[in-house]
Amino acid sequence: SNFTIENKIRVIDGDTFEYDSEVIRLLCVDTPEIGSVGSEEAKGFLSSSIYGKELRIDKKGYDRYNRTLAYVYVDDLLINKEIVDKGYGALFPYGNESCEGMK
Repeated sequence: SNFTIENKIRVIDGDTFEYDSEVIRLLCVDTPEIGSVGSEEAKGFLSSSIYGKELRIDKKGYDRYNRTLAYVYVDDLLINKEIVDKGYGALFPYGNESCEGMK
């Protein structure tokens, strides 16, 4: 489904954001934890990638923290992959995903 984001978004860290009170965890990517080296940069990159953009959120289920696991696209750009390709996070198979689209 497509969402146009105005003030409904809150970036939590480099791989997690809240959209309209739903917590979205980006699949197949892991960024530094809050307080670790690189965490602010990763959070900033995610923020600049999704704020004010029309997102396509491809939901794949939930994790044990009840976060929605998803691939997030802006146009044809897979944000999960951009984070890895640009060095803000590592490829991280999460849940039952093969992460094929990330390679």
